[in-house]
Amino acid sequence: ETALRANRAIVEETAVGDWLPSVSIDGGDPQQLLDCDQVAIPRADVGLGTMAVVGFAADADISDVEDLDAFGLAGDASLAYESNDHLYLAGGDGGGSNGCGFTDFCVLPRVAGGGGGTTYVYDFALDGTRATYVGAGEVEGTIRDRWAMDEYDGVLRLAVGPSSETGNFNSVVTMRAEDDALVEIGRVDRLGVGEDIKSVRWFDGLAILVTFRQVDPLYTIDLTEQDDPELIGKLKIPGFSSYLHPLGSMRMVGLGEGPQAGGRRWGAQAGLFDVSDLTDPRQLDVLSYGGGSSALAGNDPRQLTWLPAERTVLTVVRKGRAGFVSTIEVGGGELANTMTKVEFGSDVDEVRTVPIYGAGPGGRDKVVLVTGEDVEFFDVP
Repeated sequence: ETALRANRAIVEETAVGDWLPSVSIDGGDPQQLLDCDQVAIPRADVGLGTMAVVGFAADADISDVEDLDAFGLAGDASLAYESNDHLYLAGGDGGGSNGCGFTDFCVLPRVAGGGGGTTYVYDFALDGTRATYVGAGEVEGTIRDRWAMDEYDGVLRLAVGPSSETGNFNSVVTMRAEDDALVEIGRVDRLGVGEDIKSVRWFDGLAILVTFRQVDPLYTIDLTEQDDPELIGKLKIPGFSSYLHPLGSMRMVGLGEGPQAGGRRWGAQAGLFDVSDLTDPRQLDVLSYGGGSSALAGNDPRQLTWLPAERTVLTVVRKGRAGFVSTIEVGGGELANTMTKVEFGSDVDEVRTVPIYGAGPGGRDKVVLVTGEDVEFFDVP
């Protein structure tokens, strides 16, 4: 009780500016970034927090906050996805029972919605460094990360996991801006019942989704008709892929985990998939890295590089405290691997292979290896 009274006294003594974000330019004194009329306040209880989005030209001479284009959202909307011309913010509710919406930073009438277990999505159109509010909507369920969001042809596509408002399954949901709202226009439900979404890859009219519990179902979903998405193919294999990368239009590689030789231990694996027939996806080959290893591209896709001219994949694999670049040659439906030790300890997470396409002799690709301490050219085996 004493602590509660003390905390309330602290809050009562604050000014509005204490709750608004500030920014320091070139090491100068902090300046208040936003005024109250630049902060949107959703009607729903979307959780505590303030999200600020700031736009500026990289070559601009910025000396004051007036040189910045900024807006804020009072609530938990820490998940962000940006397409070519839209910015989407998403966040869960704080246990309230109503929806949300705003335009020109004025609260709109409540939209129908549930309580805990609903994700709210906000759509902003981008024009240079400025963002303009388009609409807000809600979807029952959870959005795992920004890779579970995609926009194509004016439609937002979401890979949605289960929550207290859904059944114990995953879904693909499509939404379109109508007036001042993001409205659900289509969905596919009951994907991976009792399983978790591990990865998703979006194409123009296609989604490929991986879920996992004991085996790895890989689903192909036709999004050609965005208001009527359809499950068209499924493949079940041991293990799971936490990152998918297309190798042209017929093949795809998946990095994740699975049983190693003998089946007693788990570790990193790379799988080659044939997706030429989307109704019947097939796994052509599996490359195992040994028990206890991990493929880091599942957490950071920047740790995978595809060299299409050489039909070669470079990806970072951790074994114990050592970090390796796995050079995978793709050919004849098989994967051939060469391991190169490049780092050790916590710096393994910082390893990158940066391609410079066509910069080598005869127009071959060159690769720059970035580690915790060095930057150098990497000799692709």
